[in-house]
Amino acid sequence: MMLVTLFSVSIAHAETNSLNKSAWYYGLEYYNYHEKDSGHDPLVTIKTNPWPTLVLGYSDYSNLRSTSQAQYPFIYFLEGSFGRNKYTNYDSSTGNGATTKDYKFQTEVSYVSPYNIYAGLGYRYLYDKGDGVGFYDRINTILYVPVGYGLKMSDGSNAKFQFNYLIHGNQESDFSNVSAAYPNVDNKQNSGWGLDFSYVPKNGEWEFYGKYWDIKKSELVSGTVTVNGHRYAVSVWEPQNYTYQIGFKRAF
Repeated sequence: MMLVTLFSVSIAHAETNSLNKSAWYYGLEYYNYHEKDSGHDPLVTIKTNPWPTLVLGYSDYSNLRSTSQAQYPFIYFLEGSFGRNKYTNYDSSTGNGATTKDYKFQTEVSYVSPYNIYAGLGYRYLYDKGDGVGFYDRINTILYVPVGYGLKMSDGSNAKFQFNYLIHGNQESDFSNVSAAYPNVDNKQNSGWGLDFSYVPKNGEWEFYGKYWDIKKSELVSGTVTVNGHRYAVSVWEPQNYTYQIGFKRAF
């Protein structure tokens, strides 16, 4: 009886460790971000260096990947990550080779239709903390609408294709980290889009994924810079930028 009980518990535990259902997961991710303007592409590059970003999260995709649908067919995930990145600029005098610490929180909640098409709301908070001379702290927040399709394949594996529409973004640049003469600036980012793709095998033990964002040039913000006791008016904007992510998750 004891052996049967232990075996039953172990089977139940194994069934929950599937990213096709609800599960905790950990993972590794590589990240590449770059900005461009009319004169320089890339203007700024930030990428994972030297180790992958560490990912920890919880998700429930049972209503997208199972054969039956619940009364309330929602899917969601909550995820946090930490990594170290290398920052480079086309102009080596402005902090070329500085490093940053990257902290990120992201979540999505979506409603799944009977046709395995889903739509919802997503939020991402990204904090790049400068860890070298010439680099300033950056905080980026985005609110977006994910719209996607879950493909159930004949071998029992699952794929997810998703389009993200940016509702609103904000880029906080703490230039005062570099010099007290510079202002801190908030730039509104109101135009952009993204793509997500993921693949999960039949057993749901792991997931491979890729993500992409294209966020357009932000609104202009006016500020002042103080140099030798004189104040000068400046206009600041966040350039168009692209983000590429590729990663691997495993349920536990």
